[in-house]
Amino acid sequence: MKVQYIGHSGFLVTMESCCLLFDYYTGTIPKLPGDRPLYVFSSHRHQDHFDPEIFSFSEMADRAEYLLSYDIKLNGHFFRKYPQAANLRDQGRLHSLRSDEKYVIDNLKIDTIKSTDEGVAFLVSVPREHKRIYHAGDLNWWIWPEDTKQEYHNMTAMFQRSVGRLTELVQDGGMVDVAFLPLDPRQEQYEFCGMEYYLEHVPVKHVFPMHCWEQYDIIPRFLEAHGGQYPETAIHTITERGECYEI
Repeated sequence: MKVQYIGHSGFLVTMESCCLLFDYYTGTIPKLPGDRPLYVFSSHRHQDHFDPEIFSFSEMADRAEYLLSYDIKLNGHFFRKYPQAANLRDQGRLHSLRSDEKYVIDNLKIDTIKSTDEGVAFLVSVPREHKRIYHAGDLNWWIWPEDTKQEYHNMTAMFQRSVGRLTELVQDGGMVDVAFLPLDPRQEQYEFCGMEYYLEHVPVKHVFPMHCWEQYDIIPRFLEAHGGQYPETAIHTITERGECYEI
C-alpha cells in the first residue's frame, strides 16, 4: 500500500485492488494505475476539503466512484453548475453519504461518523486486502483559546461521542491500518489535544497528520513532546506536497 500526500487534508492511497482519494482541493494528482477503480471521498463542503475539479478525475481511472458527504447538496442547481457530476449521477457513480451510517459500495465497506464541524469522517474497510483506512475530515477536538466554558464543554462532548463511535467500530477487528488525523497549529495551546485523544482511544498502526496549513513543523513538535508515548503507532512526518510513503 502506498500513501501520497496531495495537500492540506488530501491523500491518495494506492492499493492492489483500488485507489482511494480523500478530500482533494489542491495539489497534483499523480498518474493512476489503469487497472483498478478510483474511489473519491469528500468529507464535507468546506472549500479546503472539496473542489468540484474532482469530477474530472473520472477520466484518470478505469472507473471512478464518488462518495460525498450529505452536506454537499446534490440538487438541480449543483448539477446544472457541474454537468460532469450530473453524468456521474446518471451512471450511478455519485453517492451522498449521511452521518453515522453503514454503506457497501463495490468491495468497500464504509462507516460514516458525524463530524464536530461539517459533514462526516470515513472509516473505509477493504476486505479483499484486510485493510482499514480512517480519514477524519474535520472531525477534531476544535477547542480554542477564546472559547467560553459552555463552548468548551459542548465541543468536548461532541468530539468524545464521535471518537467513541469510531472506537466501537474498530473493536470488532483490531487496529486501523492508516489514519489521517487533524493537527492544526491555529488552536495554539490546544493544538495537540485532538491527536492525543485519538491516539489514546483508537488503536492505529500508521498516522498521517493533516490540516496543518503547511506548517509542517507542528509534526516534529508533537513527536518531541510525546516521545515514545504511542509505541504501537508510527506517526509519519510530512514536509512537502507529493511525498510518498510505502506501508
